[in-house]
Amino acid sequence: MTSSKVKGQKKELLAQKILESEGWTVFFRSHTVKFGPFFKGLDFADLFDLVASRIVDGMPEWIFLSVKHLGSHGGGKGRTDGTSDQIARIIAFRVAYGLPSMSFQIWFWKKPGFYGRGKKRVWNPGGFERKVL
Repeated sequence: MTSSKVKGQKKELLAQKILESEGWTVFFRSHTVKFGPFFKGLDFADLFDLVASRIVDGMPEWIFLSVKHLGSHGGGKGRTDGTSDQIARIIAFRVAYGLPSMSFQIWFWKKPGFYGRGKKRVWNPGGFERKVL
């Protein structure tokens, strides 16, 4: 497997652990299968890396989550790596199949490090930035 796929799997596992610590039960996590000389990632509806549910006040809540590993902050606006296309596809899926008890989210991983230059240089501890669509 390529290093970017392994990196993505690590972030998906981290997101799963965060969801489970918040009381969610994960029903689906994307996985990779080998087709001949190639690897293929299998996602839910070819959009979501994790699907989880929990019961709140006797009513089920669902979360459909896509995890993105980005080295810099951006949130997908005007990016050329396909993230903005991913947001449009998720919104179209939400309009077609979404129910009020479903939450559609993208979590962007921002790696830890120094950002800025000179006196404006600050340390960012990194972590997930959650974007609800």
